[in-house]
Amino acid sequence: MRDRTARGGSSKILLRVEAAGVNPADGQWRAGMFAAIQPNGWPMIPGYDVAGTVEQSPDGNLAVGARVAAMLDPVSKGGYAQFALVDVSAVEIIPPGMNYDQAAEAPTVGLTGHRMVERAELVRPGDTVLFTGALGMVGGVAMHCALTAGARVIAAVRAEAVGKARKNGAHDAIAL
Repeated sequence: MRDRTARGGSSKILLRVEAAGVNPADGQWRAGMFAAIQPNGWPMIPGYDVAGTVEQSPDGNLAVGARVAAMLDPVSKGGYAQFALVDVSAVEIIPPGMNYDQAAEAPTVGLTGHRMVERAELVRPGDTVLFTGALGMVGGVAMHCALTAGARVIAAVRAEAVGKARKNGAHDAIAL
């Protein structure tokens, strides 16, 4: 995510939520699976991935009315609500042609795939990288990031998916 913090500080925007993504972790929070590391304070509003319209931007970092997608803080959550407070550094503008439902699907998947490659600094230009799961949501984003970084990508996929992996940009694909 791009750094949009004002003057080095943290800034929150008020987002009118138009769509929220549903992730496995949402159900796991409700089931109490994370209680040992982060007890739920009830009432709790689950939801991490959201897309919507900027209602208020106190520091003017984003225009009121801007269409954005964001991944909310994993501790405070709150995406399954009409409005959410979102740290401006966790917000991306929704590309033209993408609707709110599509945009709400992207934050966790996109950030996970992106972080696997770019933030972990595991891939450099000229490296050869093997991805298992290259046709899954996270694997597809990771593969795209590796290709963008200049790596040679090999996708390990089911035999019937070899052609699709190559079509998606893999330099080579091997059948598992």
